[in-house]
Amino acid sequence: MKILPYYSSKSQFKPDNSYQKLNDVSFFNVQQNMSSNKSLIYDVVQFGASIKSNPLDNHIGGYKKEKEVISDLLITPLNKKRVLPPSLLLAFPDDYMREQVICGITQNADANFVSLSAKNELLGEQIKKSLNDAKRDFQNTKKQTVIVVNDAQNVIGMSPAYAKELSLIPMTDKDIKYLKSHGSNIKKVNFFKSLLDMPYQNYATIVFVTTEPQYIHPDLMTRDGKMKKVIFSTPQGRNLKEIIKFEISKANDMLDALKSGEVKYPDDLAKRLVRLRDKGKLQKMRIDEENIPYQKLMRYCAPAKNKGAYSLSNYNNIVVNALKDYIKLPQTPYSMHFIFNLVSEPRAVKSESYLQFESMKKLF
Repeated sequence: MKILPYYSSKSQFKPDNSYQKLNDVSFFNVQQNMSSNKSLIYDVVQFGASIKSNPLDNHIGGYKKEKEVISDLLITPLNKKRVLPPSLLLAFPDDYMREQVICGITQNADANFVSLSAKNELLGEQIKKSLNDAKRDFQNTKKQTVIVVNDAQNVIGMSPAYAKELSLIPMTDKDIKYLKSHGSNIKKVNFFKSLLDMPYQNYATIVFVTTEPQYIHPDLMTRDGKMKKVIFSTPQGRNLKEIIKFEISKANDMLDALKSGEVKYPDDLAKRLVRLRDKGKLQKMRIDEENIPYQKLMRYCAPAKNKGAYSLSNYNNIVVNALKDYIKLPQTPYSMHFIFNLVSEPRAVKSESYLQFESMKKLF
């Protein structure tokens, strides 16, 4: 197998062990707290290249345009106490990507955050109460509030009949069954349409979060000025390449933390690490200095209509498992361990979901 060369910049790329991705290494038991230094931004996407930083760059690779929109619509206005949009819809292909972006928002925006579930029958009352509390907090402390509604499709979704009538995107029998079971109806939609007309943008905003945007009622999705939309497509193209670089760079951060003894390692790897340290080989192990065959990885990872796509959670699993294997067998380059784990990892985003997300991206 021909390995394409990749050259990193030691002088420009300096891993910062204070940063670890939320939930990404339960395997390593790494705890992280970004709140003490929210302004600390380093470029992990392009390994030292000079690009405009975004507060979300420390949480997810790629998706430059989507992150810019979130920063412009939400993070910057919150930090500068400006008027907010009435609502923001954030749609993701998997839960792990959702967690990373929401984590990035909460850690980089100066605001009160209220997390609500759309599965709760009292959601309407909870939102009204949260808005009243937000108004009082803003009057007292000048601090704005973000109300996050998780699983939004359960409260602002279409009815099965309406979904069939519209036929905007491919709807399977499974989709229709889902809509029937969650009891979406026009009364809920009308309630939120009227709610978004209320003048609360000075002190609060509502962020609807979903991994099933194809179920959201079009009457809400198409309300210009009332509901801003950011739909993260499945990783592909440039986004895919930057996600792989981002994830691999964090594997190197994890390895650095292990080498310095800053984190504990699993018992099954303890003897291996001690043996490598005694032989003086552990400090020589580096990931970002290897010849990473990114073009080859791109061909392996590319989404397909008949296969679906890898999700961000897939890449997290691949990176962590490849690091385990690399520690056990360091004579084999990390990139090869990455490919071996990639081949055995089933794609989380199935074919129908991939096609639906692509259709949603084109529509909205």
